[in-house]
Amino acid sequence: MSGVEEVKPQFSEEKYSRINFRLYYISWLFSLLAVLMSFYYSEVRHFALCSLCWYQRAFMLSLAFLIATGILLRDHKLPVYVLPMSGFGVLLATYQVLLQAGFLSNRFFPCTVGSPCVLGYTSYFGFITIPMQALAGFAFITITMIASLYFSSRKS
Repeated sequence: MSGVEEVKPQFSEEKYSRINFRLYYISWLFSLLAVLMSFYYSEVRHFALCSLCWYQRAFMLSLAFLIATGILLRDHKLPVYVLPMSGFGVLLATYQVLLQAGFLSNRFFPCTVGSPCVLGYTSYFGFITIPMQALAGFAFITITMIASLYFSSRKS
């Protein structure tokens, strides 16, 4: 003993891996909840989907399957696959939220299917609309995947 103690890292590599997979499971559950809510609004409440809603549903459904596959395969590169899709979902949902709020015009992405993209079927607490719920879902998944990348980089 030379009198100098070796400083051990706060978390082991195994601990970081467990944190990452917990983040993956949380993201998967959130995407699954978002997909179920989307189907609830369209199939149970009979809300017509606009074009942007269809795209957002397709991205969220794809994310649910992609994240589940990444978990089953124990793929540590899952954020690399998920972030482009969730990031694009954030952009679509942000566009629709701004469109509904009246900050943007409908000329960039005219709605041609179902109902108009500016139509708000429901508003919880006076401001939480369905597109805002989609934005929260995509943002949450994006944040958890970025956190997972952060913990992955801390392993080395």
